[in-house]
Amino acid sequence: MDAYSFFVGYNLGWGEALRLDFTPILGMVTGSTHRVVGGFEATLTGRYADAYVEFEYVPDAEPSGYAYAWSELAWRPRDWLRLGLAAQRTRVPDNGHNLQRGVFAQVNDKAHIRCGLLVQPRRARPDRRGLHRAELLSRPGAPRTLQYG
Repeated sequence: MDAYSFFVGYNLGWGEALRLDFTPILGMVTGSTHRVVGGFEATLTGRYADAYVEFEYVPDAEPSGYAYAWSELAWRPRDWLRLGLAAQRTRVPDNGHNLQRGVFAQVNDKAHIRCGLLVQPRRARPDRRGLHRAELLSRPGAPRTLQYG
């Protein structure tokens, strides 16, 4: 399936030392299908750790709806370094895994975010193990998370 999605949302946030940011999102998927998509993004941030989840749902996608979730649990030992676990739950054609998980490293500086993601290190075929994806994202407005895909 070739599909592209576009979202808008409104950021809400609460707290200081322990901060919760929540963004309800509404969007559209287009390409081989045309549907309305609802969901949310949420981040819980503490001094040295954070948790992030993104959820999208298309209730009328064939055959029985479509749900996607991306989750991260991260530790920040330094302001410029973020290490953690990531998981993706979705149904993808030609993929035997509904749940994919891995580890990631993220290095931030004033101009860029550098990310690396290792997905399914133990379950992947031997020729697909290793660094799955690496990115160099420019600031400002660079996405905070690295998405599997």
